[in-house]
Amino acid sequence: MISRNHLHHWMMRECSWKDSLGEYNHIHRHSGIAWHTPASVNFGTADAVDEARQITLNEAYVANPERVSRRPSPPEVPTVFFINEPAAESQIN
Repeated sequence: MISRNHLHHWMMRECSWKDSLGEYNHIHRHSGIAWHTPASVNFGTADAVDEARQITLNEAYVANPERVSRRPSPPEVPTVFFINEPAAESQIN
């Protein structure tokens, strides 16, 4: 099995699109991971980003409560996510 670290180093060395990979991982926000970057989720900064988002949402709500029906909150980061979800294996008892 190839480690994620080995694959990352190979991709950065071999792929001509490594600049795009940097943008994909560090700049582009993904809907499947609550509008975070993969780097933010991987390095554990997603909670801090969510706290900052919540402060901004609270300020917007206080300034214009008539614009929304309930107090807004940032989307939750899923606890499990896949690029390609593996097929469920049947359990034999």
